[in-house]
Amino acid sequence: MASYEFRLQHTRSYLKPQHKVLKIGAAAGSTALLFASSVAHITATNLFAEIIKLGQEKAVE
Repeated sequence: MASYEFRLQHTRSYLKPQHKVLKIGAAAGSTALLFASSVAHITATNLFAEIIKLGQEKAVE
């Protein structure tokens, strides 16, 4: 888990508030949701509609 946190912080260091991000293969969107507060807009996609629905439910919470 420490390596995941490190990668999150490393990636976040490149993000700017005016950026728009496209996350392809986002699964249920957990990482996309973590980055959402760092950018102007984030779009997360996945091949499976069921997984996208899970991500949308997470985003509402």
